[in-house]
Amino acid sequence: MRCFLQLRLCRLLVVTTGGMGLLMGSSLFAQEIPRIPLKPIGERIVQGESAPDSVIGATKCDNDGNVYFRRDSGGPRDIGDIKKVTPRGELKATFSLASADGFKVFDAYDFVVGEKGEVYQFVNNVVDDVAETYIVSFRNDGAFQSKAKLDLVMTPAVIAALPDDKFFVTGERIVEENGINKMLPVTAIFNRTGQLVRNLQIKGDIEAEVLKQNASRPPLEEVMTGQVGVAEDGNVYLMRRTGKPTVFVISATGKLIRKLQIEPPSDYPEVWAMKVAKYDRLILEFGRRASDGSSTVFSLIDATTGKRLIDYTAGKDAGGIFGCYSPNAFTFLSGTKQNQLAIKEVKPQ
Repeated sequence: MRCFLQLRLCRLLVVTTGGMGLLMGSSLFAQEIPRIPLKPIGERIVQGESAPDSVIGATKCDNDGNVYFRRDSGGPRDIGDIKKVTPRGELKATFSLASADGFKVFDAYDFVVGEKGEVYQFVNNVVDDVAETYIVSFRNDGAFQSKAKLDLVMTPAVIAALPDDKFFVTGERIVEENGINKMLPVTAIFNRTGQLVRNLQIKGDIEAEVLKQNASRPPLEEVMTGQVGVAEDGNVYLMRRTGKPTVFVISATGKLIRKLQIEPPSDYPEVWAMKVAKYDRLILEFGRRASDGSSTVFSLIDATTGKRLIDYTAGKDAGGIFGCYSPNAFTFLSGTKQNQLAIKEVKPQ
């Protein structure tokens, strides 16, 4: 295993017990990024829920540490319910599109949790063979509240709730140029009624791709498998799943603030997930695949520079589906030997 070395001039990286990096001192040296194992400290069984094998898409968390996840419905369309589970393993709410009026044929996509625990989910509806894109709203107890038809038809990827009652969304749509069909990346801001507020053109973003038959990979895969999160200051962190993950930092009004290019650990080359943390930090999950299974590293990132500060390693007893991160603690969805769903908390050793 080759360590990733980082040269800093007149700076010294000091790692605190809470996992935060502080820069101070003055020396010239090559600093190895610390690699710290994670240790499970508690596990709570979620009664009535099976192991998370059918969980799809990104999990989400609210300010109280509750975990939200979506299961595969097992049918041709991804219309499974969203579940809310407390840190104690209690199933508190189910958010079901079956309770939403007017959806008989649809695909369901990413969702986001609001400040008060309300849930907003992307849905594509089909009416008389015409596609329509909606954001469906649920109350924090799981009850259907409303739906808003977007001005722009698209295949959604990810959604974020902005602090001024707007939505930041990204995805793709087919456009025709000179008789050639292309898949165009879409990043836009909508208000709560579905009205387009701003269609963003991000400098340095993924470009449109010509649609080809029998292509070796889906078009705009970097866009459609990316993730997004909103920081405490209202800025949006939009990750494109490129080889070296690209993270665009965008203001709530749609202005590009900076672009980060994050170097993955040399032995964990694939980026799998991103969470926005407090104190100008990100957590990126990097992984590697092998014949005997996959393994992951969770990297603490300086959100102002894109530099990796700490790599946390999760063994088989400490990992799972990445749920939440707070300073000095991780929450995962995992399965027990009895095929039950469990909420697992782990901390750095």
